[in-house]
Amino acid sequence: MSKGMTKIQKYLLIRGYLKTVPNLKVENYSIDRCLEAIPKDYLDREMEKLIREGLLDENGLITSKGRKYIKVGVIGGVFDLLHIGHVNILKRAKEHVDILIAIIATDETVKKMKNRVPLHKQEWRREVINSLKYVDAAIIGEEKEFRIPLVKIDPDVIFLGYDQKIPPGISREEIRDKEVVKLNFKIEGVKTSKIIEKLDLL
Repeated sequence: MSKGMTKIQKYLLIRGYLKTVPNLKVENYSIDRCLEAIPKDYLDREMEKLIREGLLDENGLITSKGRKYIKVGVIGGVFDLLHIGHVNILKRAKEHVDILIAIIATDETVKKMKNRVPLHKQEWRREVINSLKYVDAAIIGEEKEFRIPLVKIDPDVIFLGYDQKIPPGISREEIRDKEVVKLNFKIEGVKTSKIIEKLDLL
């Protein structure tokens, strides 16, 4: 099936996967915006094929068999002041996977990890990142258990920025079957803390 899979069928698998992840808003899926331009009868026929192959269930949700046909990646961050460094790292991450999900740090996590109050509340930050074309969906992280979003998403790839590490509370054993990719991309002088300092925002 993978050799003969059309782009539309791949999109339907992606949508079927996203619908299985808790706390994602269906109306915000970028993949739905792509599918809106496709005639409904054509989409229905493609759905039927995927259901017959056992890649989607009758409700359009991805099956364990279908999950093998898509590559999912996650990337975490505060994303408080969106800048060119963020956009470039998200673009590079998306080039490696079919689905990129961003995990947005909670307001409380920002206070603890960055020793400052975020300029924008977590839901606003999520909405901004969710609107970018390189991100298929964004989810707000957990304050106490950083591993919970990873359990929900079950990614194939975990992306880290040049200054990031695996979050505390997540053991190497827990992610032994995941690919960890360090995106060592940096634009000199472009960093949220430096922008905040320059603009005297705090």
